[in-house]
Amino acid sequence: MADGTWPKGLKRLWPIQYPELAKQSVVFVGINPSEGTVVPRVRDPRQLKDPRLAASVALRDRESFGLEVGIPCHRYFRLLDELSPPGWAHVDLFPVRERKQERLRAILSLGGDLHPIAKEWLALTMSFLIALKPRLVVVVNALAARLVEHHARAAWSLQFVEDGGWYAGTLPGVGVVPFLFSGMVTGQRALDRYSRDRLRWHISRALRVRDGERISGGVNRIANDCSPDPSS
Repeated sequence: MADGTWPKGLKRLWPIQYPELAKQSVVFVGINPSEGTVVPRVRDPRQLKDPRLAASVALRDRESFGLEVGIPCHRYFRLLDELSPPGWAHVDLFPVRERKQERLRAILSLGGDLHPIAKEWLALTMSFLIALKPRLVVVVNALAARLVEHHARAAWSLQFVEDGGWYAGTLPGVGVVPFLFSGMVTGQRALDRYSRDRLRWHISRALRVRDGERISGGVNRIANDCSPDPSS
């Protein structure tokens, strides 16, 4: 939070407060949370230790996820709920709230050499993915997809699987995990309804293969390659 490390031009809004995330599930990955209108600015790092502020922000984020009774979740999460079986998780590559992706991209130098703090945030999110032991990772943002693919090729030997139409990488302590890369599900450049239908189908098929279930025409020959690590 020091002036010398915080990216110039990026608003110091309270970072997203994740609820408890489901393990061994479908994990959706976005680029960053939207700004919101009720999230306080962090003018002093000591504010982050204020339990009242922390509780108010956590409640707001729980409402967005649809975890508070009687309060509908954000449309973004409703669409994710339509795409996946129950129990999915969602993480963002960067915890900072910024509504305009082009602005975030410019501030964090996402088109070239990443800002040092962006590198730290990205590494932290990748560690989240490993800890969640996902059955399937679905990246629902083109910019986030490029960043995840770059990391996963180097760290997890990510490769495209021709038979399945997805990518697969080997996560430490987890085993081989399928990855799907997609555009956004909401916003001006969102997938159309037919593309969402195809993504829903692809998620379902990847999970069936990942779990070794029989598909028409026999057991998919890459099913064993996507089985969990016996040591996990």
